[in-house]
Amino acid sequence: APFLVYMPLTSPHTPLSVNEEWKGKSGISLYADFVMETDAVVGRVLDALDDCGVAERTMVVFTSDNGCAPYIDVAGMEKQGHFASGPLRGYKSDVWEGGHRVPFIIRWPGQVPAATDCGQLVHQADLMATLAEVLGVTLPEDAGEDSFSLLPLMKGGAEPVREHAVSCSARGLPGVRQGPWKLIPGPGSGGWTKGGTEQPLQLYNLAEDLGETRNLAAAEPERVARMKALMEDLIRRGRSTPGPPRKNDVEVRRYPRPAR
Repeated sequence: APFLVYMPLTSPHTPLSVNEEWKGKSGISLYADFVMETDAVVGRVLDALDDCGVAERTMVVFTSDNGCAPYIDVAGMEKQGHFASGPLRGYKSDVWEGGHRVPFIIRWPGQVPAATDCGQLVHQADLMATLAEVLGVTLPEDAGEDSFSLLPLMKGGAEPVREHAVSCSARGLPGVRQGPWKLIPGPGSGGWTKGGTEQPLQLYNLAEDLGETRNLAAAEPERVARMKALMEDLIRRGRSTPGPPRKNDVEVRRYPRPAR
């Protein structure tokens, strides 16, 4: 029979309640031990699908809600050569890529080619429209207002399914992606990471500068204007998918705001 399992693991979030058998396994830190234990738990789920004989007809999606938290002794791990955010700038809570760019792995035997990568822009909100299309369900106009089906990409398609995406920092500083470009209409991280530009706008070309180190806002005024207009249009329409305008759930803050 069809089934859905939603398994939101609390690990490797704090508190770092690592089982004794996993303590010290990583040789890096208790947090890294917890990540290894989490990986093993996911493996147990995959093994259970095999044992039940349903693995070949089951879609598995593995992802995370945000980037690595800076309070798990990031500096200590970096001294041992492990960089939790890799080349990305920032951590959990930040509008920079280190706060939002997370693993998004799909296993669906016979449907999604194994060991393939997709470089297109996707968003976790897209899961709703994706599962609806897989199930042959048509979403009503007032559902999934920001959800695009990933099924064409999962089937190996090369064309993007969404042209833009919006994410927000913990303090509400938004970032809008359009192709390789990312506009942040305010200074700093918008989250827990201090520092960053004091300029009122940030514009990065992630295809050439994944670490968001070169602010191109001053050099690209026309692009900044277009992307600001795009963000305003998304706010006005209350959605990013086609359809009638919708009301936003909360009051939308306008930027730029003073740096914090």
